[in-house]
Amino acid sequence: MEMLVTYVENTELSAKMTHFIMEPLLVVLHHAINNNDYVLQVQLLNLLKVILFQSSFSSYEGTRYQCVALLSSRWFVPNLLKGLNVDQPYVRVQFINFISMCISILTENLQKESLTLCISSILKAYFEIILGKHYETNDDIEELDSWESDNLNFSKDV
Repeated sequence: MEMLVTYVENTELSAKMTHFIMEPLLVVLHHAINNNDYVLQVQLLNLLKVILFQSSFSSYEGTRYQCVALLSSRWFVPNLLKGLNVDQPYVRVQFINFISMCISILTENLQKESLTLCISSILKAYFEIILGKHYETNDDIEELDSWESDNLNFSKDV
C-alpha cells in the first residue's frame, strides 16, 4: 500500500487514490484500537505517516479540500486521542510521535477555530496522561490542585 501511494508518477492519480482509502483506514484504526490490536494500530499509523508526509495527498493542491476534511473528520483526531490510552507503552509512544508529527500539517490546513479545539484536546490528553502517571495518590492530586497558578509565569522573552 505504501508503495502504491508514494511511487505512482501521476500526482493527481496518487492523491485521488489516497483520498478514497483514507476514511476506511481511519475506520479500521478505530476498530483496531477498540479491539486492542496493537500490531495493526502501529502498521496503520506508519501507513498514515507515509500518506500524510511522503505522498502527494497533503501537498497536491487538487486534494487540499479532502485533506482538510480528513484532518477535521470525526475519525482522525478522536482516534489519535483514543490511541493515547492504549495499555502498551510502545504503541502509546507511536501515537504520541504521530500526533507530534501531525501538528505542522494540522497548523497548515485547519482554520483557527478547528485548530485551537484540536490542539487543546491534544494538550488536555497529554496532561491527563502525565497526571495519571505521576500523581497516583489523592494526596498528590490535592497538592497539585492547591499549587498556585501564579507559579506559572511565562513570557515571550524566555
